[in-house]
Amino acid sequence: MKSIWTRVIIVAAVFALLGVVIVAKHAAKPKDDAIRLKPGLPAVLDFGRGQCQMCKMMIPVIEELKKELAGK
Repeated sequence: MKSIWTRVIIVAAVFALLGVVIVAKHAAKPKDDAIRLKPGLPAVLDFGRGQCQMCKMMIPVIEELKKELAGK
Protein backbone atom coordinates (compact mmCIF):
# COMPACT_ATOMS: atom_id res chain seq x y z
CA MET A 1 0.00 0.00 0.00
CA LYS A 2 2.84 2.39 0.83
CA SER A 3 4.52 1.88 -2.55
CA ILE A 4 1.30 2.69 -4.41
CA TRP A 5 0.99 6.05 -2.64
CA THR A 6 4.66 6.73 -3.25
CA ARG A 7 4.16 6.13 -6.97
CA VAL A 8 1.05 8.30 -7.05
CA ILE A 9 2.91 11.14 -5.34
CA ILE A 10 5.87 10.80 -7.72
CA VAL A 11 3.60 10.83 -10.79
CA ALA A 12 1.70 13.85 -9.45
CA ALA A 13 4.97 15.68 -8.76
CA VAL A 14 6.24 14.95 -12.28
CA PHE A 15 3.02 16.28 -13.83
CA ALA A 16 3.12 19.36 -11.59
CA LEU A 17 6.72 20.05 -12.59
CA LEU A 18 5.87 19.54 -16.26
CA GLY A 19 2.97 21.98 -15.89
CA VAL A 20 5.21 24.60 -14.30
CA VAL A 21 7.78 24.23 -17.10
CA ILE A 22 5.12 24.55 -19.81
CA VAL A 23 3.54 27.62 -18.19
CA ALA A 24 6.92 29.28 -17.67
CA LYS A 25 7.95 28.61 -21.26
CA HIS A 26 4.66 29.92 -22.63
CA ALA A 27 4.73 33.03 -20.44
CA ALA A 28 8.28 33.85 -21.52
CA LYS A 29 7.31 34.13 -25.20
CA PRO A 30 6.28 37.63 -26.25
CA LYS A 31 3.10 37.65 -28.29
CA ASP A 32 3.09 39.32 -31.68
CA ASP A 33 -0.05 41.27 -30.84
CA ALA A 34 1.28 42.46 -27.48
CA ILE A 35 1.27 46.18 -26.88
CA ARG A 36 4.77 47.48 -26.41
CA LEU A 37 4.84 50.43 -24.03
CA LYS A 38 7.59 53.02 -24.17
CA PRO A 39 9.35 53.62 -20.86
CA GLY A 40 8.70 56.99 -19.28
CA LEU A 41 5.47 57.65 -21.18
CA PRO A 42 1.96 57.45 -19.72
CA ALA A 43 -0.45 54.81 -20.97
CA VAL A 44 -4.24 54.98 -21.12
CA LEU A 45 -6.11 51.70 -20.94
CA ASP A 46 -9.79 51.64 -21.85
CA PHE A 47 -11.67 48.60 -20.59
CA GLY A 48 -15.08 49.82 -21.71
CA ARG A 49 -17.15 47.78 -24.14
CA GLY A 50 -19.03 50.72 -25.60
CA GLN A 51 -22.42 49.30 -24.63
CA CYS A 52 -23.35 51.10 -21.40
CA GLN A 53 -24.15 54.82 -21.37
CA MET A 54 -20.95 55.81 -19.55
CA CYS A 55 -18.80 53.78 -21.97
CA LYS A 56 -20.52 55.43 -24.93
CA MET A 57 -19.84 58.84 -23.40
CA MET A 58 -16.14 58.02 -23.01
CA ILE A 59 -15.59 57.03 -26.65
CA PRO A 60 -15.18 60.62 -27.97
CA VAL A 61 -12.98 61.53 -24.99
CA ILE A 62 -10.67 58.57 -25.63
CA GLU A 63 -10.58 59.34 -29.37
CA GLU A 64 -9.66 62.98 -28.65
CA LEU A 65 -6.87 61.86 -26.30
CA LYS A 66 -5.65 59.46 -28.97
CA LYS A 67 -5.39 62.28 -31.53
CA GLU A 68 -3.89 64.74 -29.06
CA LEU A 69 -1.20 62.36 -27.80
CA ALA A 70 -0.35 60.66 -31.11
CA GLY A 71 3.39 60.50 -31.68
CA LYS A 72 4.31 61.73 -28.22
